[in-house]
Amino acid sequence: MIDIGNRGLKLWIPGHPVPQPRMTQKNKWKFATHPIWGWRNLVAWSVKAMRDDSWPLPKGHRVGMGLLFRAVPNHGQVGDLDNYIKGVKDALSKIVYHNDRQVRYYIEPTGIERVEEKAQEGLRLVIQW
Repeated sequence: MIDIGNRGLKLWIPGHPVPQPRMTQKNKWKFATHPIWGWRNLVAWSVKAMRDDSWPLPKGHRVGMGLLFRAVPNHGQVGDLDNYIKGVKDALSKIVYHNDRQVRYYIEPTGIERVEEKAQEGLRLVIQW
């Protein structure tokens, strides 16, 4: 479902959410092949398809985001919410905003919801400006 208003965007992105891994000197080459890249590309292209010529938003423009991740637990656990958010914010840099520091607040719903089936996984993304 896609809904575009004059002050925001609501979008459902189906797929397996991947948390941003910690980047260390030891694993920097593993990071290059990490599944985060496929997830970030999916998020970026989904939003990029909806943007118009006014994006990215001007520097200094305040942006709010709501991010509800739906994920199947891996060995009974899901990743840390901060790491899921980092991956999405990085993916949308230069597409929605110039720098992820423009994201100044989070709106409801923001969180992780556990689901039972892979077909239910995805991201409900809300962006306000």
